[in-house]
Amino acid sequence: VEVMVDCCLYGLSKSLFLSINRSVSKVHDEWFADEEKVCKAVGFLEKPVVEYPNATELTCGICFEAYPRDKIHTAVCGHPFCDTCWGGYISTAINDGPGCLMLRCPDPSCSAAIGQDMIYKLASGEERGKYSRYFIRSYVEDNRKTKWCPAPGCDYAVDFVVGSGSFDVTCRCSYSFCWN
Repeated sequence: VEVMVDCCLYGLSKSLFLSINRSVSKVHDEWFADEEKVCKAVGFLEKPVVEYPNATELTCGICFEAYPRDKIHTAVCGHPFCDTCWGGYISTAINDGPGCLMLRCPDPSCSAAIGQDMIYKLASGEERGKYSRYFIRSYVEDNRKTKWCPAPGCDYAVDFVVGSGSFDVTCRCSYSFCWN
């Protein structure tokens, strides 16, 4: 549970860090100083920009085809895009590299963040796996308390227990190394 919370907070911190272009140590200060400003910079919206309360059919903002409401998805901003266009957009972003971790609404005038739930809902299995690997790699590499195990062929990440008094750590694969 703690790792899941850390990963969720990491996603928020990574967004904050990249969006406000500050050192990681100042991210929390920025958040508590002006939460609204930071939310806007990161792409978190309080309410949708576009709302369609009674529409049974919507027009995709990319292909401009009309679709029943259940074939259209929106991010928090409310800009409507069909499943096919979303799939292509997300697929292209994931295949372009780790920048997909900061994916935004496809509408050029919008900066709303696209959440992991949208990516996992509309990406293929292979793309979800690739996205997850980018996310985990980014989490480990940006976290000062976590490192990849240096053992050849090992894919584990090791958490350092601060205050343990020892820099000797042992990975789950049984490889021991000095943290420093």
